Amino acid sequence: MRRRVLPASIVAAASLVLITAALTAGAKPGVSFSGPSAHRGYGVFVQLRCGDGCASGDGVAVIQLTAGRPPTAPGPCPYGTNELPSVPIVHGQFSSGQWLWIANRTFVWMWVGGRLVSPTRLVGSVEGPPACGGRDGYTLRAPPGSG
Repeated sequence: MRRRVLPASIVAAASLVLITAALTAGAKPGVSFSGPSAHRGYGVFVQLRCGDGCASGDGVAVIQLTAGRPPTAPGPCPYGTNELPSVPIVHGQFSSGQWLWIANRTFVWMWVGGRLVSPTRLVGSVEGPPACGGRDGYTLRAPPGSG
């Protein structure tokens, strides 16, 4: 009788460890990703707000997009930083865009789409004014200890 209890307890303990690992495999609530786009025409900031650690792939994405360089480093791309509308994350993906004023007199379409490929890695694309490079991709990693 004792031989059956021992293997059952080991199986139960192993199951508990696997379930815990699966539930904590997602990004932590409020984890942030930030960095430049592939060709450095844009700066991307995305904060994921998920009640379940984003394990289900659902939650809300808060997005900020910067185009160009600060006024102290002028260039052809008009400088501006704007928050895009917060959007739902569905199955680990999101997309948000809006017409915005940048550089006080330039009205442009700004858009960001992304996909959570791991608890600490976000990939996607960004679109802005042609002078800033138009459409570009990005791969962002969360800071160490956040995933």
